[in-house]
Amino acid sequence: MVGAGGLGLVFFRQMNTFNYHGVTSVIIAILLLILLGEVFSHFARKAVI
Repeated sequence: MVGAGGLGLVFFRQMNTFNYHGVTSVIIAILLLILLGEVFSHFARKAVI
């Protein structure tokens, strides 16, 4: 869901131009967004429970 629009398009364009440094950057950005979402979700669930 994170890469559904903006990051997914950037990732696709980087792959088409064989820009592997850019591909790595996009993958790291996606993983960081997922990690931040998981951390936020964990603390939100702890606050509710």
